[in-house]
Amino acid sequence: MEKGRALHERVEIVKNTISKRDTKHIVSFATLVNALNMVYVVDNEEELDKLIEYLDEFFKELINFISELQDYDKRLESKEHSLIGENFMFYGYVAISQILSSVPDWREKMPLILQLDFRKDSKLWYGKITKRGENKGYSIIRRAMINRINKEFTDLLFQSNKES
Repeated sequence: MEKGRALHERVEIVKNTISKRDTKHIVSFATLVNALNMVYVVDNEEELDKLIEYLDEFFKELINFISELQDYDKRLESKEHSLIGENFMFYGYVAISQILSSVPDWREKMPLILQLDFRKDSKLWYGKITKRGENKGYSIIRRAMINRINKEFTDLLFQSNKES
């Protein structure tokens, strides 16, 4: 995969949502930009270049690691009960990218993502981060998602470092 191409053709740039029939896109441009703006502060062009390079590597690893992000059928099936392949989960993934950006062996820590509880009906999320919408769908509280992922993933990282 070329540099800067991890999310190439996987970002929906026209709509703010990903339809159930969309086999190609995994995140909307609006979600991605909003998540990045909520999580990262960049002071200059050099920091921006480093961030872009890191995020490209991070998202490449993430997509290779999470099968729902690679396979439409798995993604569609998992969306019935799991957050892992949802557009709005990118608020969480961007938060995780920031946590891992200061970890020298960050790629080795990627498996910790799968230890997170992604069940939509989990007490961890439901009512606090996700709420049932009018159309039997879920709505999300973005800042709460970022804060909860920060806590949950940081705890997993701390545990993992203690065990090493």
